[in-house]
Amino acid sequence: MNRTYLSRSAFWIVHHDAIDTVYDLAIGFWHKAKEEGLITDVSAALGYAMQILCADPEAHRLEVHPDLWASDEAGRFHEHLPGAEAWEWRHPLRSESAMVRPAILHLKKGKAILAKHQNHAQVIAPPPHRHTD
Repeated sequence: MNRTYLSRSAFWIVHHDAIDTVYDLAIGFWHKAKEEGLITDVSAALGYAMQILCADPEAHRLEVHPDLWASDEAGRFHEHLPGAEAWEWRHPLRSESAMVRPAILHLKKGKAILAKHQNHAQVIAPPPHRHTD
């Protein structure tokens, strides 16, 4: 059986040559799900497309790239913006965790948090980019 991956609240980088293919797969999935009586959101459709096209989904998991992107699923930052220190991200469905300090952070209700702190917003430089061969 193929392993399934989270796709809600995901961050996608799509090569410009693959945009039409990703769109066609995602919209096809969405229509097929709707025909079967399953209402899905865009993240499920994009997740399907990416898992079909990706040769090695394991290489793209958050735990492999903790400095790129993460989502605050636990609501850790519902009162304040994150600082420069790393924090523990926990997988919402499994027992996995990873120390992360992402350059991009998805905050639930992020607009409200940012508005609350707009006068005190700080820019935190992302960690230096590491090249891997």
